[in-house]
Amino acid sequence: MAPRYEINISENVFNPAFYPYLYKIFNYEVFWGGRGSGKSKVIAQRLVLQLSTLEHRNLVAMRKQATDCRNSCFAEIYKVIYEFHLEGVWDIRENPDMRMYNKVTHSEIIFTGMDKVENVKSLTFKHGNATDLWYEELTEEPIEENLITLDTSIRSYGMKCRVIVSFNPPLATFWIFHWMKTALNFDGTPNTRTYTIETLVEGVMVTSDCLIHHSTYKDNKWNFKLNKDGTADYSKPGAYAAKLERLKYSNPYKYRTECLGLPGTAGESVFNANKIAARLEFLQDYHQNNPPTKVNFAYTADDRDMPVISTVHPEESDTGETLIYFMPNPKHPYVAALDTAGEGIDPYVLQVCDNITDEQVAVFRSFDSADHCMIQVYGLLKLYNDALIAPEVNFSDYPIFKLKEWGYQNIYQRESPKDDYHDTMEQKLGFRTTSGNRQSIIDNNIAWSKHNMDKYYDVETLLEMQSFTRQDKKNKNIFMGAEPGAHDDLVIAWSILLKAKEQQVGYEIAEIKVITGYWTKGELEIAVAKGKIDREVADNYMLEHENRFKKEVRRRSKYAR
Repeated sequence: MAPRYEINISENVFNPAFYPYLYKIFNYEVFWGGRGSGKSKVIAQRLVLQLSTLEHRNLVAMRKQATDCRNSCFAEIYKVIYEFHLEGVWDIRENPDMRMYNKVTHSEIIFTGMDKVENVKSLTFKHGNATDLWYEELTEEPIEENLITLDTSIRSYGMKCRVIVSFNPPLATFWIFHWMKTALNFDGTPNTRTYTIETLVEGVMVTSDCLIHHSTYKDNKWNFKLNKDGTADYSKPGAYAAKLERLKYSNPYKYRTECLGLPGTAGESVFNANKIAARLEFLQDYHQNNPPTKVNFAYTADDRDMPVISTVHPEESDTGETLIYFMPNPKHPYVAALDTAGEGIDPYVLQVCDNITDEQVAVFRSFDSADHCMIQVYGLLKLYNDALIAPEVNFSDYPIFKLKEWGYQNIYQRESPKDDYHDTMEQKLGFRTTSGNRQSIIDNNIAWSKHNMDKYYDVETLLEMQSFTRQDKKNKNIFMGAEPGAHDDLVIAWSILLKAKEQQVGYEIAEIKVITGYWTKGELEIAVAKGKIDREVADNYMLEHENRFKKEVRRRSKYAR
């Protein structure tokens, strides 16, 4: 046991936004956000407190370059040790290498750089192995694999190990968000949360806990006037906070990235960046109280292991690929748009919208097989009152083929030239994106979103809108699109959906139970497709008037058989 000694520190020296995590240790700790949030300071405070009270914890504090580490990590921890009056128990050495050693707990800190990753892996401590890693300004590291290598190097049997990373918001396409999503199950929402994850490593299920802390200058009480009791009056910004606030009007993009701590874009975003930022900020709190329902659509298989389509039904699941923001209103018409996987590198995406309220009600997104995705698409369409669907058919007619096979009839129809020799047009199923209409549907989306940003509820859609920019190179008549490494499937699907809304009614659906009067077969099919009449009601009507409907069948020529 370490000898006892007292550390008396007032609670007022800590930022309230970070205080709940002061004495906790998580396997993965991510501190990110805007400038002036005080995240580096609090990381140093936490590490000094923990390494001064816990035995044999060994920390590697680093930046990309060792010289930068001296001016940031070393300087921050050095200042905290003296502010906490702990210099008597810490042996601090700056030359020839940067090390700090606690003479009571035998915990040690080595400061270094990522100049060569192999050098980091070979670091040795007086007692045990490295238990903690702090990589400051992670955005200076261009290679994701280097962080993965460091992660596997932090190990000490019998002790809880952790990786701490801190950074200001990089571009939305930077690899750190891919790592956070795949390694930490991060959903992209810039708020603070703690949770556990389970990962299968070499056949063994490993459970880890995570802290992802997003902060801005508003979380740093020293950016505001302090009351006599040491608390902050957040209604009275200090000089630095006032300077940052002015950026809201003079440079909205800089305010969004550097002050609000949201990911940036390399190009000029075509959607209103300020309105996206405001919507994301609103959804942080909204989804805390109104989380979307995650579902997968299950089914019963027949003797050939094929789905019995009539049995497709939703089941709630933590791994559900469909996010439901609003359950269907039985009298509302819905419209959906499907963006397929294309050449296989993009996901299947289905956007669903209430055609009365214009609200985004559900989103499906998956990298799974086409068979799996179409079952999920079908289930979602049926759930939303047989929604009108506009499947993109540029890369494959498979969605149309499956929907027709399953008897789904409410499909968007486009006009297409009948042949190369006549000006006549014919109706074809699905939406085909061309060089002639792509820019048009995107422009319509941009214009629509200016006045309807409050209709979006899906964070991934908003993040794609952030990184959907004007392109410097006009490649194949594409003037706007996702930045390298990002996706634009949700944006394109919503653009198609807005076009498809024209073919869906915008009023409550009358629930017709009994048909009276004279109906042709064509009128019945349209009414069924639009959800005005149930299929069963239409079939019963045709059975009751069987002789009349038989007369409607005519041969097209005397040679037809």
